[in-house]
Amino acid sequence: MKSCPTCNRTYSDDALAFCLMDGSVLSAPYDPGGTQRIPEPRTTGPAATEMLSPTLAAVESRPPLKSTIHAPAPELPPQYSPPPADDAGAKKSSLPLILIAIGVLLVGAVGIVVLASRLLRETPPNAKPSTRDDKAEKINQSKSACGFTVDTALYDKWIQMGGESGKLGCPIGSDDGAPTSPQGTRGRWIQFAHEDGGYLIKHESGAHASQVFEVSGCMYKLYSSQAGTKSSLGFPVSDGYTTAPGARQEFEGGYIVWDSKTYQCRVHKQ
Repeated sequence: MKSCPTCNRTYSDDALAFCLMDGSVLSAPYDPGGTQRIPEPRTTGPAATEMLSPTLAAVESRPPLKSTIHAPAPELPPQYSPPPADDAGAKKSSLPLILIAIGVLLVGAVGIVVLASRLLRETPPNAKPSTRDDKAEKINQSKSACGFTVDTALYDKWIQMGGESGKLGCPIGSDDGAPTSPQGTRGRWIQFAHEDGGYLIKHESGAHASQVFEVSGCMYKLYSSQAGTKSSLGFPVSDGYTTAPGARQEFEGGYIVWDSKTYQCRVHKQ
C-alpha cells in the first residue's frame, strides 16, 4: 500500500504514484508498524501582505532604460510597377482604327461622287441657272456706256452706231429685260436720250438669238406707243432700211413703214 504524505490517504494500488486528491507523490508502501508522522496543520487564513524593501521599490520606480540595440530595417518586397508601354504594340493596336477611318472616308467620297453624277444626269440640259449666277454672268459680260452698265452685245452695237456722238447718244439708264413678245421671244433692251429717242433690243431666244437691232426716229416713237416688244409687233427682226417711199423695218408680227414725203410712220400687221 501507498500513502499520501499530505492528506494521509492510503492507496492499495501500488501502481499509483500520485495522490488522487492533492497530487502529492505517494510514499512507499504503508507499514502499519512504523511511526506515523502527523502532518502540520494547513493554514487556511489569508496570506500576510509582504512589503517590498525600499531598495526594490526605488529600482522599480526608475524609468526604463532605452535600448541601444539597433535592429536592421526589415526588407520589404519591391512594389509592383507596370512595365513601360510598348510603342510598337500601341501602333499595332491603333492600326485597325486608322484603317477603319480611311475606309469610311473612301466610302463617303464615293457616295458624294455618285450623288453628284446622279444630280447631273437628272438636271435638264437647258435648265436656267440661278439668279445669283445670272447676275455674276451679266457683270462679266457687261461694259460701261456713259456711266451705265450695258450688255456687251448692246454695247458693241451702240459703238458701231457712233457711240455717245452717234445718232442714239447716251443711254438714259442700264439695260434691262425686255417684256416677252406675243411670239414668246425673250431679250434685253436699252433706251437712249437722243432728241428722237431710240432702242437697242437684243434677242435671247428664238431664231435671232444673240442678235441686236436698233429702232429709232419715227419708227421708235410709233413702236414705243404700241408698248414695244409686248405689242403685236413683238421684237424687231431687222434694222430699218431704205425703200422707195422712205424706210421700212421688219418685226415679228408685222412691219413699220416711214413715208419720206409725209414724214409719218404706219404699222402694218401680218
